[in-house]
Amino acid sequence: MTALGPPGAGPAARVAGVLLAATVTTATAVHFLAAAEARQMLGFGFAGVRHTPATALGIFANNARVLAAILAAAIVVQAGRELAASAPSRAFPQALTSVCDCALLLFCSLNVLAVGAAYGAYGLRTVRATVVHGPFELAAFSLALALYLASRRERLDRRRCATAAGVACALLMIGAILEAYV
Repeated sequence: MTALGPPGAGPAARVAGVLLAATVTTATAVHFLAAAEARQMLGFGFAGVRHTPATALGIFANNARVLAAILAAAIVVQAGRELAASAPSRAFPQALTSVCDCALLLFCSLNVLAVGAAYGAYGLRTVRATVVHGPFELAAFSLALALYLASRRERLDRRRCATAAGVACALLMIGAILEAYV
């Protein structure tokens, strides 16, 4: 811990800022250029979810799979870093990093487009539906993505990775409970 917060909080905030900016840009474009078409394509009913532990657990499980994929990418990059140190060629570790970069960029882009389209198409209805739980999910995924970006630059110790993973899981669980019950 630093005086300013947990390790990774600054990079995670920057990742969140980039994701938010991209989402707002997408939402603005959809709102002004294709709101009706987006509503027709998305077909959201805003009926809500059942207020049960099973619902919260299902939401958490879905989000935890995404979190696990991001954390796995960080582990793969770290393993590639160790391979590069002992391998005669760095081509394979660099290819691993490139594959992880592309997969995460594609995933993040698709999510930004989907969420931005929902905000642009439905406006305040989407804001009301996500305002309570959304910040927790954004924080969790931003923390994991910041860890991934750090794994590309430096060797990460297990404690840092475990702490980030634990905090991200806790944030997702809080978000899932709020999404299911609020």
